[in-house]
Amino acid sequence: MDRLNRSEKLKTFLLSLTGYRGLAVHYTSIAEEVRAVELAREKKLDIDDALQYAVALSIGADAIVSFDEELQ
Repeated sequence: MDRLNRSEKLKTFLLSLTGYRGLAVHYTSIAEEVRAVELAREKKLDIDDALQYAVALSIGADAIVSFDEELQ
């Protein structure tokens, strides 16, 4: 039952994203996905964090907001 409740909350959250002004969705390239795999191995990250890191590098982001350890 808990799993179903979490799924519904996730669905609600995802649908709410369409209401945010200025929010853009970034579709990853194959190159970013490959870089994420390399970063996951190199930095000992899970693939979700590594993908966000790879995209940040790709778009030249100044920073990443995260609750994880600092990336060097």
